[in-house]
Amino acid sequence: MKKKILIPFCFLFFMACSNSEVIQKFPDLEDKYDPSKPKEVTSMSPLVGRVDNNFVLEGNFGNDISKMRVYFGERKAVLLKTNGQTLHGMVPKQPAGDNTITVVLDEDSIVTDIKFRYRQFQNVITVAGNWDRREGWGFGELKDGPLEQASFSYVLGATVVAGGNLIIGEGYYQRLRFVSIEDNEAVRIYGDWGGSAFDQGAAISTGETAYFMGYNNSTLFRLDRSNAWEPVQIRSNIPEITGEVHSPTFAGDDRYLYVRDNHGNFGRIDTENKTDNYPFELLMANVNGNGESMNKLCYSKFSDCFYATSPAEHGIYKIWQDKTDQQWKIERYAGFNGSGYAEGDRLTDAKFSFPVGICADNYGNLMVTNRSNHTIFKIWLKTGRAEHVAGIKADWPSRPVAGKPLESQFINPNSIVMDEEENFFITGENAHEVHKYSIE
Repeated sequence: MKKKILIPFCFLFFMACSNSEVIQKFPDLEDKYDPSKPKEVTSMSPLVGRVDNNFVLEGNFGNDISKMRVYFGERKAVLLKTNGQTLHGMVPKQPAGDNTITVVLDEDSIVTDIKFRYRQFQNVITVAGNWDRREGWGFGELKDGPLEQASFSYVLGATVVAGGNLIIGEGYYQRLRFVSIEDNEAVRIYGDWGGSAFDQGAAISTGETAYFMGYNNSTLFRLDRSNAWEPVQIRSNIPEITGEVHSPTFAGDDRYLYVRDNHGNFGRIDTENKTDNYPFELLMANVNGNGESMNKLCYSKFSDCFYATSPAEHGIYKIWQDKTDQQWKIERYAGFNGSGYAEGDRLTDAKFSFPVGICADNYGNLMVTNRSNHTIFKIWLKTGRAEHVAGIKADWPSRPVAGKPLESQFINPNSIVMDEEENFFITGENAHEVHKYSIE
């Protein structure tokens, strides 16, 4: 029979502690930077990829990663580590195609001849609502709760707030619903019937506060995350607003809330001046308003101007303040070629069909919803071209469909808004759903 040998614990502890080898959980990288040679970039791998893929640059970089920046076109990458000769990072989200790599090392900027081919992935999914459980006028009843079980009715507008969550306006039922993407839950925070009817709101830059205006009575509400998004009325009817306001918007700061009604009255509300009851300043009166409801307004930070849809005219206006005389101006920007479906130059060729929702991306391009032919168009700022990018053109779709953008199906897309990650949320008014159009 074999004998068992028992080694005292204290002996093992002594042996472990006396071992001269030190194991580091996060070992220091060997510094291979050669200060006698110029800083340079010699190669990169891989040369093709998608967002969050790892990449490695080879060259002579220095040894302080905090002073290094890498750009794919105009997009800044996240850098992970360097030993002076190799630089590791993660591919940022960027426009599809070939993007030039630029490396900034301290005060030296190196524009390389390296091109990274970005493979973009686009998809449309449903994030809230369900066509088969839609609610209202014989369709069923309102249900809060998990997003896959919650029911919605005639979803008009979406507003992105803190945490990438949404506040949804169900105008016909005069309701506001909070949709938590984080917690997978929908909760009613305002309504039903007899009050203000809401479409799309506007959030401040942090997303911690949002404002909504009743399009049926120009009553202004403030909602704060710190107050569980409970709507608080801060101003009643504004006399200068004589029509419907469907999408107030901020413009470069968190103080002035800009609105445009369907009679062409354009102005702003001072949201910080509580003493004077949040005064309204009329900037343009009854200009290019045709009385048609559902028109929306957005601001482009890139172009420093506003864009407003005119559904009945099947076009889009541009509104801006002239820097020379400080006067507000308005002009036709896209469409106005009759109702229809046509790509091409935004003014001479493009045809929209009751364009309603509109938003601008970080490069000044516009995304527009065509409510009557159920499509999404993109208007490129640099080329002036209007292009069909999502939704199947149809007279009347049988049901909403998710999937690849040009194979997806919307039903009366009403509003479109963009989150911080440059994904778009689209409300399907008669689909009773909220869709997410991801571009990664």
